[in-house]
Amino acid sequence: MHNTILRYVPVLAALALLVGSSCALGSVVTFHQLGANEIMTLHGSGLLMDNLQAHVGEMLVSYKGAVHSAYCVDLNHYAGTVDAYEQDVLSLHNGAKIAYLYETYAPGVASGYQGAGLAAAIWELLYETGPVFDVTGGAFWVEGTGAAEAHANMILASLPGAHTPADSTLVLANTAGKQAMIIPEPATVVLLTLGGGAYLLRRRGKAGRE
Repeated sequence: MHNTILRYVPVLAALALLVGSSCALGSVVTFHQLGANEIMTLHGSGLLMDNLQAHVGEMLVSYKGAVHSAYCVDLNHYAGTVDAYEQDVLSLHNGAKIAYLYETYAPGVASGYQGAGLAAAIWELLYETGPVFDVTGGAFWVEGTGAAEAHANMILASLPGAHTPADSTLVLANTAGKQAMIIPEPATVVLLTLGGGAYLLRRRGKAGRE
């Protein structure tokens, strides 16, 4: 079970709702390995991962010829290599807020607690039913070393009143039982190397500069 969790990070109960919206068929999303992560215990009534431990954080996947830093948005399914649909991140619950956290903090993730904190913050926005976003309590909460929880709450506190996503796309798996994840638009990421680790440069310039 430990090895299964290590290879396949659990990732949204709203998947069926999202698939019902207009989607554009994409290509294969290939899961490579975990990036920055920590082991945490997840809590959320009705979720597949309720009261279970998992490696929480960044996933490295390839999509349309580039390697991406991806974060799951589905705690009722598991990640894998599958065909996928693309859909705007705004179709998610609190999608604009999730896009802000991803676009602001994913490029700077350099340690396990940062990757785990960002993932936990994204799940908090997806699953919390109360008015306060806090990953240490409420309808959804997590338990870890403390550093990841503190980072999650710090970045949640930075949320602006409104946000227009720059380039985040939600990729929906086209295979039954698989997860949804958030990745950047393929044209905005350049793969520099994929070896013992992956070094990703996220570009915000125009496509003509790539």
